[in-house]
Amino acid sequence: HACRTSLVPAELELRSVGRLLGRFGIGLWHELNGTPVYASGPADTLPKSIARTSSMGEVSGDRARIMAWLSHHAHRLVSELVAKKILAQRVSVFLTLDSFEQVAIEIRLPNPTNSIQRIMEAVGQACQALFEPGARYRGSGVIATHIVREQSATLDLFGGMNQERKQRELMLVMNDINRRFGNHAVSSAQA
Repeated sequence: HACRTSLVPAELELRSVGRLLGRFGIGLWHELNGTPVYASGPADTLPKSIARTSSMGEVSGDRARIMAWLSHHAHRLVSELVAKKILAQRVSVFLTLDSFEQVAIEIRLPNPTNSIQRIMEAVGQACQALFEPGARYRGSGVIATHIVREQSATLDLFGGMNQERKQRELMLVMNDINRRFGNHAVSSAQA
């Protein structure tokens, strides 16, 4: 039998298709006869975590500089969470000491979020707990874990999600501007 179109294998016996086209032909035969064999699209799996980390360039014991780096990481992290329409239930913050030892803390968020305000509050709490005056730090990072989809989040009763929706919309506009004019064309300010 000669196969001139993809429908010909559907009309053949399974044994003939196997002889002519091998196991891929058998898969095609099943697909053409209504039995799904192959995934129809890319796997839509959630990441286990999203991290934004880096060296600070030079060792520093200045709390304001360390907080500025953590803020930078948090903004980049939230930008990705918003772009992918996912939320974090926990945020981990770490600082790398001059000796390369790391100190870290995990903050459980009250609700899954991709709000820059809520994530920055968690980062600020973590920095307060981790920073030791007199210690010198060479790196830092912010990691979002326990990721869920935006659609699966439970709405709160007091309207906080509406404020977060507005922040998400703002972050999407900022992402678009930064994509067009360069990574640091605009960023949000912290009071």
